[in-house]
Amino acid sequence: MSWENLVEALDNTVLNTFPAGGTAGAVTFLPQSGGSQTIAGVIANPAMAEDYVPGSSANVSVIRLFVRLVDISPSPQKGDQVEIASATYDVAEVQVDAAGGAILKLRKTSS
Repeated sequence: MSWENLVEALDNTVLNTFPAGGTAGAVTFLPQSGGSQTIAGVIANPAMAEDYVPGSSANVSVIRLFVRLVDISPSPQKGDQVEIASATYDVAEVQVDAAGGAILKLRKTSS
């Protein structure tokens, strides 16, 4: 099995093990071009010092969401939006890895 296949299997196992974003409900990707797409994602611990519940987006204004970039079309760009548990976040940054995954840095715009 190739390295890319192993990483894809690992990514998919993580995304299928944890509920979408560690919260009840779906994660919805809203590209600037219109439309919407339900995506799988896992919230990483905040990089900044904020009070938070591990695996949750509650009371956090900046979150990092791990996704399989190759499963999202169109690819997320700065300025797109993501809805998690009825809160809306702007995509501030997209950090792509070489194996098809990405971390979306999201800033909360509404709850």
